[in-house]
Parts: sequence; C-alpha cells; structure tokens
Amino acid sequence: YFRPFLFYPEDNPGIFLSKEINGDIGNIVMKAAHRNINAALFWFIDQEYAGQTKGKHQIAVHPEHGNHILTITDKNGNSISGSFEIVGK
Repeated sequence: YFRPFLFYPEDNPGIFLSKEINGDIGNIVMKAAHRNINAALFWFIDQEYAGQTKGKHQIAVHPEHGNHILTITDKNGNSISGSFEIVGK
C-alpha cells in the first residue's frame, strides 16, 4: 500500500512567519512525498481542507498563530499527521 511521507513541517517545530517586502506576513510551504508519483494528496489543517497536490507535493499556506495539526491523506485513505506551531512574525 502507499502512504504519504511528510517532509516539512516536521512534527512540532515552532515556525516563524516572515514579512514580505510589502509588509504582509508570508506563507509557509509544506512538503510531502508519496511512493506513487501519480497520487493525489489532500491536505487538511485542523481538519479544514487546505488543498490538493499532484506530482510535486508542495502547498503554501498561511495558518494563524498557535498550535495546529496537519493531516495529509491519499485517495485510499492512507494518511499521516503532524503538529506544528506558528510562534511569531
């Protein structure tokens, strides 16, 4: 069977969001891999749908400050979860 693999964020790191040149707070880019290169991955932050990726599994998100749970699932129901915290700007 196939299982997604989470590269970033690793479980429970404190992440600081940087400011863009225009002063806006930037995104973080989350990365994962799957043994099946044709697999679609479905991304959820705190059980809310964040998007879908195929091929190169990277997604840019802008979560609020605080603790979060990231869950990535493939179409067969295989999933992986990890926690992370947005700690500052």
